Amino acid sequence: MKKITLLIAVVMLFAFQTIKAQNEISAEKRQAIKDLIALINKDNNSEELFRVLMTQMEESNAEIIKTILDERTDLTQAERKDLEKQLVDNYKNQSKVFQDKLMQKLDYNAMTEEIMTTVYDKYYTLEEINDLIVFYKSPTGQKTLKTMQPLMIDTLKLTQEKLGPKILSVIQEIRDEQKREIAKKAEEIMPRKRKTNNK
Repeated sequence: MKKITLLIAVVMLFAFQTIKAQNEISAEKRQAIKDLIALINKDNNSEELFRVLMTQMEESNAEIIKTILDERTDLTQAERKDLEKQLVDNYKNQSKVFQDKLMQKLDYNAMTEEIMTTVYDKYYTLEEINDLIVFYKSPTGQKTLKTMQPLMIDTLKLTQEKLGPKILSVIQEIRDEQKREIAKKAEEIMPRKRKTNNK
């Protein structure tokens, strides 16, 4: 109970500090940040990026399911394929329900604006924010904004392609090590049981 009370106190303190920090932003700086966010969000849909991230998670999960089922020698290839489809479809359905319910409960754009305001205020002065606005209004800045989201999506996809197999390989290594450790512990226990039974 004390731990829960402490956790609630820490969360409330953090929330209070965030609100306090936001209230301390001058009206001029707040407006400049708002203008900057409007420029950034014009060609970039934060909600769409969130959905892309969720899709990436679904694809990673599908790979993990396939890898696990490929190890099952007690199933025929047809049974493995059928079970894989069921599990992947089930995860996708759960993911969609989660996304839909989450989007109903929050205003994603308002939340993004609130977060960006806090972060830009923390790392940039008013002068630097105005410099960014000037840059993003330039031809190079406009191109940067237009390519920002597709660039991020491509980066995520390529990262998954490069990192995915390595993650699966590491997971497999850890599972193999765990199997060996369990087998070793089982061997240590079994002789003791045999000795006890022989007495």
